[in-house]
Amino acid sequence: MKKPSVSYHPPAIVKPLQLAFRIFEGNYNQLMQCLGYVEDPKRIQLWSGYRIGLWSAIEEITRLFHNYAASAITIEYHSKALFGGLAKISELSSFMSEYNKEKKVRFDESEKHQLILGLRHYIMHIQTTEMGAIYSFDRVKGHKHTIIIRTTPALLKWRDWKKFPKALAKLKREVGGIPLLHLVEEYHNDVVAFNRWLWDKQRELIKKGITVTRIIAD
Repeated sequence: MKKPSVSYHPPAIVKPLQLAFRIFEGNYNQLMQCLGYVEDPKRIQLWSGYRIGLWSAIEEITRLFHNYAASAITIEYHSKALFGGLAKISELSSFMSEYNKEKKVRFDESEKHQLILGLRHYIMHIQTTEMGAIYSFDRVKGHKHTIIIRTTPALLKWRDWKKFPKALAKLKREVGGIPLLHLVEEYHNDVVAFNRWLWDKQRELIKKGITVTRIIAD
């Protein structure tokens, strides 16, 4: 899958979020590189003969997922802090209305976001999530391991899942565990799309002659 290109020279509104976005991108790239290495069918014989190595790799993936989840939620929190201060500015009323709708779709009502946010809170405040590896064979792709987040009884019983009902429903459906690579990649695409949306909207403001830099500074 071709990675979306990201520039790091944004105008005023997006700029305060770009360091958080770069941290998120870096953590995403490291996690995907490790997942790609472990799940590569060409390395199945390595893991089959070296089980200790596989579990060491899973521990590293757990560490990298911790970093990924934390930085992913940082972007949402930073955007709330930034745009919360712009809500009463008349020049930005239309933008803020669209932003709130976008945030609702991308974050508040998103199953993937609820899952990442819930796992982030669980990891930070309760314990690290348990990861596992499912062995499979496909006539075309051959043998491989798929790294999963195990839906353990302890994880499902966490009382704060009631704050994230869509995530809890997802966990209950995925009895065998949630494939990590698919979740990480899909949520990354959502965050990148949100970042691009902010860029596009800011360009519209600039074309209308709104002095965004002054508004942010004030």
